[in-house]
Amino acid sequence: MNKDNIKQRFLQQMSSGDRAIIEEALNLVKKAPFLKKYLNGYSILYQWNFEKKINVLNSQHIKELYTTDTLGLSSKGVEYLPPEVGQLQQMKYIGLDGNNLTTLPTEFKLLQNVINLHLDHNPFSTFPDEIFSLASLQDLALGDTGLSSLPSGIGRLRRLQKLDLRNNQLAYLPTKITHLKNLRHLNLSGNQFTTLPKEVNSLKELVYLNISDNPITTLSLNPSSLQNLRSLSLGNNNLTELPPEIFELKNLEVLWLSKNQIKNLPPEIKKLKHLEELYLYSNQLSALPPEIGELKELFMLGLDKNQLSDLPPEIGQLKNLQGLYVPKNKLALLPNEIVNLKDLRELRLSDNQLTYLPEEKWKTKHLKVLYLDSNQLKTLPIGICSLKNLETLNLSFNELEELPSEVSNLKSLRWLDLEGNLSIAEKKIGGLSRCIISY
Repeated sequence: MNKDNIKQRFLQQMSSGDRAIIEEALNLVKKAPFLKKYLNGYSILYQWNFEKKINVLNSQHIKELYTTDTLGLSSKGVEYLPPEVGQLQQMKYIGLDGNNLTTLPTEFKLLQNVINLHLDHNPFSTFPDEIFSLASLQDLALGDTGLSSLPSGIGRLRRLQKLDLRNNQLAYLPTKITHLKNLRHLNLSGNQFTTLPKEVNSLKELVYLNISDNPITTLSLNPSSLQNLRSLSLGNNNLTELPPEIFELKNLEVLWLSKNQIKNLPPEIKKLKHLEELYLYSNQLSALPPEIGELKELFMLGLDKNQLSDLPPEIGQLKNLQGLYVPKNKLALLPNEIVNLKDLRELRLSDNQLTYLPEEKWKTKHLKVLYLDSNQLKTLPIGICSLKNLETLNLSFNELEELPSEVSNLKSLRWLDLEGNLSIAEKKIGGLSRCIISY
């Protein structure tokens, strides 16, 4: 971790308001002595961090902040900033989230060195225009502030890289937002957009886009303009299908599509060659295309709460898959190829209709968590007993009558849940002395 990252971590911890976290920050100074110079202005902040409420910053408070470049007063009940705040022109990091601010003083615009400004969870309702004068601003958070519109002045913040507007009442974006040529991170989740604002397609440097939790029914993407996009979150909308343009986002690594009404995952999913995480839980999928096996870099796949009756054999080709989550579906069987997932760490198959599991020996040496509860299993195959690093095994509420003696090979097992398997309840399980067994 470089000095800038260490400093930012230290400043965040010091302004957290949590005694334990602040003590951790002070211990960090012992390992990184260069942080001592940032302690000079923290006497007043340290004191404030343990006061429940501040309400009003007065001129005396301001004077005590002259020697620090950070103002961190999250959730302190601050209702008012005095005009003297404009004297703090050395400020770079301001965290006033979770307070009761409704306006900012005109003098706030004098803080030309501010880089990070977090004002989320304040009842502004209208955008504080003073922010538009902060020419150095790179990170702006105004989530949960009741905003119903975004003024065109936002386009003046030419250095802005991160803009968080989550949980407001926005339904459109001003054209001037396209002037933010350096914007990389945009969070519009929890607003009132019914489609992807066309202005987003002009933000060519975007790496992260979150527009989850909106009443979106259609998408209009321009993939040629969004080739830098790495993470796209579209969860909890009203999507019934995926536009073909989404599969032209060739550099996409994370795709959230959960909590929609998607019934079909097109074979074009194979085009997302760099995809690492795919979340599709709480949709209406009844099948996965064989092309899912071509996502060679995928390491996380979430399929909870769908209508899947099986998994394609090609899923066994996902050599980098570490987490596979398929609870609350209609799986009656698993493809034998699932044992080929050699990097698998966690597998959850709860609440399905499984009657048996593949007999083959599992190739993974890393699986630690296996949930098979609430199925219809009558036997546990010996192949499961080859999972030397398995720590958690949930077999509750199945129809098991006994476990194979080879279960004693699971030397790393720490928790075995057998509740709801009535025939096995009184049978002694040997060789698992370090394991907690629940009946």
